[in-house]
Amino acid sequence: MIAGNYKTYELTIANSDHAELNLSSVVSTEKLIKINPGATNVRVLFTSTISTDVADDQDYLLVANTETEFAVGRGLDRLSFYNGSGGEAKVSIAVLF
Repeated sequence: MIAGNYKTYELTIANSDHAELNLSSVVSTEKLIKINPGATNVRVLFTSTISTDVADDQDYLLVANTETEFAVGRGLDRLSFYNGSGGEAKVSIAVLF
């Protein structure tokens, strides 16, 4: 259940690189994650905290400069992002719980 608390994050990712965000210390319940990539060709992968998989050019493509919502249950506490935009990308993330 989402109770009205939230945290915000911003990641800066170099071209052809990836970055991770671990949410396990923030919240262990259901959460609503809103992601707004600041560039085209940014992809996301949701995994458990013990996973070492990183996002690549085959994962979920986010729409540039558009907020995308994900309702996520327990266990998917690690977000991995891949930037294939050709330049630096700033990704804004809001986690509501």
